[in-house]
Amino acid sequence: MSTIKKLWEREMKISEIERLKQRNENDIVKTANEVKEKKKTNKYLEDMVDELTDYKNAIIEIKLSQERRLHELIKYLESSLDEAGLNELQVRKLNKERDNIEMKLKQIRQELKDLEI
Repeated sequence: MSTIKKLWEREMKISEIERLKQRNENDIVKTANEVKEKKKTNKYLEDMVDELTDYKNAIIEIKLSQERRLHELIKYLESSLDEAGLNELQVRKLNKERDNIEMKLKQIRQELKDLEI
């Protein structure tokens, strides 16, 4: 099997795992919101609401941390690009990597928006 095909299959598996992880996070947030509404009429759900709210807050904190790290990585790449004497191929590779990071950053920001921040 060629290296490109192996890389493509690996990338597809990673994408599927990320998609499933995102779906699970969205389901947890949706459940947390539903239970929060039901809590208003059922005092026995208070503990569950607190746990789900804590989990939702943990997810949000992770996403915010990812956002900060990716932003710092973009700054680092840009400063490295300016300071280093790179050839055209290296510059294109760095620009491609920066574009990939910026796309991931947009995805994380959308996930945060979906989590109702």
